[in-house]
Formats: sequence, structure tokens, C-alpha cells
Amino acid sequence: MINQKQMQLIQKLLEKTRKQEIHWKETETVEEFQISFPSSSVRISGSGEKIVLGIFNEEGTIIDVIRENELFTQETNQSLIELLHLARRDALNADKILDKIIASLK
Repeated sequence: MINQKQMQLIQKLLEKTRKQEIHWKETETVEEFQISFPSSSVRISGSGEKIVLGIFNEEGTIIDVIRENELFTQETNQSLIELLHLARRDALNADKILDKIIASLK
């Protein structure tokens, strides 16, 4: 079961990512994206319908994991899906690439 702090983290990451106030980067793992903070980092990955959000300390040790789960509310699962989608688009510069393609088609 997800706790209040975990839900708050998901919502804050989602909010800041939507507003483009934080920027995700690709990791060495396919379909995994990371945001770094001064003494920690968060990684989100997903394949198929299983999404995993990992929280790491400054040494790179995983300290908490949130996995998409059928026991979560639909809202929580939707938030994780949206966060993965937005993190991926941000890390891969999808909007910039689409803008270039659209401009070349004019």
C-alpha cells in the first residue's frame, strides 16, 4: 500500500514535470529516466503496464520503491503512467523534435 509521503512525492514530481520546472535525463537502462537532487535521485521506468519509481540516496542506494499496483487507486496508477510519459518526453526532447519536423513540413 502506498503511504502519504510516497503519494505526495508522485504528485509533486508530476506537478513540477508538467510545468517543466524539473528536467529528466535518460539513464544507461532502456526506458528508465532520472531526476537528480543535491543528495538524492529518483528514477522511473516502465515496460508494458508495470511502472517502477525508485528513490536513491546520495550513495546510489535504493531507499524506497513504488510499483504500479492493482491495489492503488486508479488516480495513483494514472499519475504514475502520466509521470513516466512526461519524463520520457522530457528526457528525449520530444517537443523540440516535433517542432523541427513540423517546421520542415511547412
